[in-house]
Amino acid sequence: MRDIRASFVKAMEFRSRENFEVPVGLRELVRMPTFSGFVEAVIGTNPAFNMFICEMDDLVAARLFWIRVFEPMSSLLWCELCKSTDHAFDIGAHSGYYTLLGKRVNPSLAILSFEPHPTVFSRLMINIRANGLRSEYCLNKAIVPDDTQFVPLFVNADNWAITSGSSIVNPTSESINVGALNIKKIAQVKGREPTLLKMDVEGAEESLIGALAAISFAKIEDMLVEQLKPWSEFTNTALTEAGWSTYYIDEDKMIIVPSFSQQREGPPTESRNLWLTRRSLEASSQILDRLR
Repeated sequence: MRDIRASFVKAMEFRSRENFEVPVGLRELVRMPTFSGFVEAVIGTNPAFNMFICEMDDLVAARLFWIRVFEPMSSLLWCELCKSTDHAFDIGAHSGYYTLLGKRVNPSLAILSFEPHPTVFSRLMINIRANGLRSEYCLNKAIVPDDTQFVPLFVNADNWAITSGSSIVNPTSESINVGALNIKKIAQVKGREPTLLKMDVEGAEESLIGALAAISFAKIEDMLVEQLKPWSEFTNTALTEAGWSTYYIDEDKMIIVPSFSQQREGPPTESRNLWLTRRSLEASSQILDRLR
């Protein structure tokens, strides 16, 4: 993993050079000159992958184009976890960054990618096909905690980019109906049960975790979750009682810290992604050692 970390650190150093104004935030990013074409993501010594962008409409690919890195510490952890699993889910796959990253570090990984927004899903399919991967593992579906077959997906009508931030729980003035799948059922399909899960669902993560708790989390051992707001005491207790440990991921400092070390200070300022794991403290520490 050192070669992958080195590539991320190099990108972070590039971003911080004083003699070149590199955009950091989204406001700076959208003011940069536009570009259309494929952006190459180089991750250590692994084969690069490509992501399509049309006039900077994909802010993940735009980061790769201008900053050369996207969520470096989460990406590093994802690479490590993907190397040792056979089945994974990418829930809220957007344009496919984490799906493509996982397949590059572990070509034999069977990863199911779920993206509910049809426009974003079309970009996911472009990126999947452009990298020679099988598109039947991508589903244009929302993931929900029950048997609801269709749900409203709330979107930002003023967003010029391929829509990011679409949510099934945060109402906006515009919505579209999308198909849905029950997470409790898809996580228990015999022979395809995921042991690794990435979840970026814009506020719906707590309800999905609650649904997984109802089936004892099936065979899932690790989850990389974007947390938009603190979870309830009930959810935190359910995770603890089921043997889960929580780690905060700090992208800027390139560190991962256990939640118990942050009880007084609170989570790192720049932390939105969490690593939830059922591994022992010793096994988790070994992973963290390999990421340094």
